[in-house]
Amino acid sequence: MEKVFEEHKRLTKWWIWLPVLGILFFFIYVFLQQVFLGKTVGEHPMSNTALGWTLALVVAVVITLMVLQLGIKVNSRGIFVNFSLFGKHQFLWTDIKNVRLVNVGFVGYGYRISKNHGTVFNLGGKKGLEINLKAGKRFTLVIENEAELRQTLKALKKL
Repeated sequence: MEKVFEEHKRLTKWWIWLPVLGILFFFIYVFLQQVFLGKTVGEHPMSNTALGWTLALVVAVVITLMVLQLGIKVNSRGIFVNFSLFGKHQFLWTDIKNVRLVNVGFVGYGYRISKNHGTVFNLGGKKGLEINLKAGKRFTLVIENEAELRQTLKALKKL
């Protein structure tokens, strides 16, 4: 049976969600107070239209963060990435020069361009799978389960 590595991650860091949800609840409160109860909030309140658009923007950001997920699959054909809003990517072994496991530290969340790590896909973790393509591009997938990935790469004779 073929050795396969799969990892699926969502944005679950409480310290990201706490301020985001705080901002959401604040704008919901202000919107309800001003639009439905007629009580303005602050000395220079926003217009109802501006408040409605701002609330819609905050709701859109919250929904975006809720649906954001990163799926990584490594098998005998290659490395496959599904980063919800950023699309699907596939790296076939025939196009890959080499791969290695690296320490990435903190490079930020989401889709990042890094001088040290190339294009980074990250929703949490400190270890990464660096993919160097024959075409010269470099990608890093930040992972959490390094031991399982290392075992899979060794079984596939890629590490």
